[in-house]
Amino acid sequence: MNSLPEPFAAILLAGGRGSRMGGVLKPALIRNGSSLLAALLGELELLHPAPERIVVVGDREQLVRAIPESHSSSRLSWAREEPSFAGPVAAVSAGLQGVQQERVLLLASDLVEVSAGLRLLFDARTARDGAILIDSAGYDQPLFGLYGRAALSAACHHESQGTGPDSKAPSLRAVLARLELARVLAPDQLSQDIDDWPSAQRWGIIKE
Repeated sequence: MNSLPEPFAAILLAGGRGSRMGGVLKPALIRNGSSLLAALLGELELLHPAPERIVVVGDREQLVRAIPESHSSSRLSWAREEPSFAGPVAAVSAGLQGVQQERVLLLASDLVEVSAGLRLLFDARTARDGAILIDSAGYDQPLFGLYGRAALSAACHHESQGTGPDSKAPSLRAVLARLELARVLAPDQLSQDIDDWPSAQRWGIIKE
C-alpha cells in the first residue's frame, strides 16, 4: 500500500440506531472473537503511516465496552452529533471538529473487510477533494472515502444550513455532489457493511 503524502485523520461513524436489526449496536457485534469496531481500529493501526487522529462518533459509554484497553491511545478521541441520531452529515460534522489534518479517512464502523479497500483507496489518484469507493453497480460508497478536510467540512456546513428540529436530515449524497472526487471501483464485498441480520450471518455474525 502506498503511504499517504501527508498526515491524515480517520473518522469512524458509529452512532446509528441499528433499527433494521432490532436496535442492536452494530459496531459492537462480534466476528472472529472481536467487535467490528475493535477490528477496524486494529486495521487502522496497521497502516503505514497510521492516522494521527482517530475520532469515533457515537455513544462513548456504550462503544468503549467493545474496545479492548490495548486500543486506548492518545490518538483516539470521541464525538457525538447533536442531537443524537441526527444523521450522517451531522455525525461527520461532529467528527471533523476533532481533527486538523488536511486529509480525512471516513469509514462506517460496521464495515467488515477494509484492508483491501484501503489499499485501493490509497493507491488511487485522487481528485481535488479526495476519492471514494464505488461498487460494481456504480453506487457511491461515501462511508469508505478519503477526503480533503476543508472541502468536506464546507460541503457538510452548506447542506446543514436552514435545517431545524422538524426538518429532514441533510443527505450525505447531497454533500458528495458538492465535491470533486475520484471514484475507485472495488469488489462489492469491500464496501459492504452490516445492514441487517441476513447480511450479518453471511459474515459469520449470529444473533445472541
